[in-house]
Amino acid sequence: MMEQYEKIGRKNAITYIEEKYGFTPSVEGLKCETVAIALALDPSPAPTGYVYVEMYDKKSNIHFWVYATGEEEGTQECWDNYQHGDIEKTVEYQLEALLGTDTEHIDLTYGKFGDEERTVKDTSDVDREFGLLHDYFDGTNLAEILSSEEYNNISVCMVENNHIPDLLGYPLGEMNEEGIYEGTISNNNEVRNIFGENVKCLFVNYNDAQAYTIAHEEYCVASVTSYDFNIDMDNMCFYIKD
Repeated sequence: MMEQYEKIGRKNAITYIEEKYGFTPSVEGLKCETVAIALALDPSPAPTGYVYVEMYDKKSNIHFWVYATGEEEGTQECWDNYQHGDIEKTVEYQLEALLGTDTEHIDLTYGKFGDEERTVKDTSDVDREFGLLHDYFDGTNLAEILSSEEYNNISVCMVENNHIPDLLGYPLGEMNEEGIYEGTISNNNEVRNIFGENVKCLFVNYNDAQAYTIAHEEYCVASVTSYDFNIDMDNMCFYIKD
């Protein structure tokens, strides 16, 4: 069954990339997705019917992944992260233009799956579950692309004299018990207009570059998944300006 899924998934992935981008990629590897059982070891896991296809574009020297159905021929149930580099650069540019300042650190979690975070400016190859999108990014439809799947999370760290509400031009509501301003972005706000209707953002402004370095080395505090500053906010608050 898995061999059949791999055969069909491989064919679907190649056709999908040809239709979407206009070139034929080489296939570097295949991996059937299997059903995971929490807290249990399954020596013979059942396949889900989907296949991860590792691909390579020789002309652009880009390694990427396609997540494709192996149950039937067709390209509707296919997603890829071929454009992750272009999307990351656009996110970084748009964020720094919006804030009017350089950023120290940007994490993205977007696409079909949200388990894998990625740091912008990371030059390593992408994980197979990161940034899988079905729609084509044409350079102007960032909000549409980031909103096309369930996950659309951005974590931004900076060192800036101004406070975050002033940088955003947007009041952030009341402070919660952990010292974090948390609220819903209005529909006509520029953040939502740029990054999509379902965007979740975490903005952290550190006192200085040294504080940023210490906090990230010791605690890796930035997390947008649950707005959680990891283990102990009391040990980190004096590093953070806003």
